[in-house]
Amino acid sequence: MSKNLKKGNFTESPYFKLKLTQLYEMIIVRHGVMVVGLPFSTKSTTINILAETLGDCAIAGIMEEKKVEICTMNPKSLKLTEFYGNFDEISHDWFDGVLATWFRKFADPEALQNRRWLLFDGPVDTLWIESMNTVLDDSKKLCLNSGEVI
Repeated sequence: MSKNLKKGNFTESPYFKLKLTQLYEMIIVRHGVMVVGLPFSTKSTTINILAETLGDCAIAGIMEEKKVEICTMNPKSLKLTEFYGNFDEISHDWFDGVLATWFRKFADPEALQNRRWLLFDGPVDTLWIESMNTVLDDSKKLCLNSGEVI
């Protein structure tokens, strides 16, 4: 962690170490985590430093960790139909949204050698948060409105 902080020209502090440790412990026990805070309060930095540190652990072969692949998107920049997908009532075709596309890519068995994180970076919106709670169940599967489960 210290190496990654220095590489990013960040100052190491006990508070940052605590937050990094708390995030890591939460990621171990949960498959969906929300990191909230004021703008410029090191949320993204904490996530990225943790990802780099886990990658370093994987390379060193310690803690049985894996490298981290990250896809970052702002859900507020998309319509709900673009984000989750859309059923066309005229053609009766299902069109995957951005979330389903990334879930499909990350569910590929060849990608399982790494941790995969989908980061929704942007202002919290109760509508898409509630939708995420609805479509992402405890079995770590995305349940689409089309009936497909990824």
